[in-house]
Amino acid sequence: MRISNLGFINTVKRNLATPAEEMGRLYAQTSSGKRLQKLSDDPQAMVRALGAHASLGELEARRSVAQQGQELLSATDTALGRVTDSLSQAKDLALRAATSSLGDSERAALADQVRSLRSALVLTGNANVGGHYLFSGSRTDTPPLQEGATAALPVAYEGNYTALTYQASADQRTAVGFTGAEVFNYPDGSGTRAVPDVDQDVFSTLSSLADAIETGDNTQLGQLTTDLDQLHAHTVNLRAQGGVLAQQWSATLSAADDTSILLNQVLADEESVDYTSAIVELSNLQTAYQAALGLTSQMLSLPNLFDQQ
Repeated sequence: MRISNLGFINTVKRNLATPAEEMGRLYAQTSSGKRLQKLSDDPQAMVRALGAHASLGELEARRSVAQQGQELLSATDTALGRVTDSLSQAKDLALRAATSSLGDSERAALADQVRSLRSALVLTGNANVGGHYLFSGSRTDTPPLQEGATAALPVAYEGNYTALTYQASADQRTAVGFTGAEVFNYPDGSGTRAVPDVDQDVFSTLSSLADAIETGDNTQLGQLTTDLDQLHAHTVNLRAQGGVLAQQWSATLSAADDTSILLNQVLADEESVDYTSAIVELSNLQTAYQAALGLTSQMLSLPNLFDQQ
């Protein structure tokens, strides 16, 4: 029986195409380290891997938000620490001024120190981190404090009364700081102050203190000392609240890290190549392929099997 040369060649090509394709697949896997090169390699595994990649992208975005939230809260804590220190210093100056042995020049020097504290607090209140003013509420592009606004109000508040929040999860927003109205005891939109028993903001309180020191008004000094105590306690409480918020963001980061580990394990299971198995399989295919080529060459050398065209 004679065999068609063209038919034989087509059969050989078909038979060799499959192992050649398999070798190409194994070469691609071992060189890239990825088992899944295209959807047809393993459709179900590819779908699972794509889902894991999408989830990892969402987690990375959440991590970025949480890290920025932690950065803002850390800067806020530092600023609040300066506020508490300034209020403590102001109280010490008030107590020193309450003694009757001070002369006019000494009182004037103490009053100047109080005014310096007030000016330093304006700088603290206008702290900016990464283009975000810490104490402007959600108006993060606006400096919250304006010094010398009016004679009646030595430092005006230009922020709003809504604390800045970030999306911590799909259904939860978490604050990343406090408004300047809260921190410095300005009245909110309804006229309510964070420290209701103190009827002035921090800067007006310090201005009143400087004036009382200069004039030797001990009755006023006593009331202002009490006010400073309450403002100080309020700021310490805000720092504690900030610590709780920082812990919440830390928990968000930890949860994201744990989930990321699980998702990366899914990807490793679905995508990573078992090098030992792949190399053994590739070696076996190469051996079989070379044997098939050798056999084909021998058969083609037998002219009596084929029609002479």
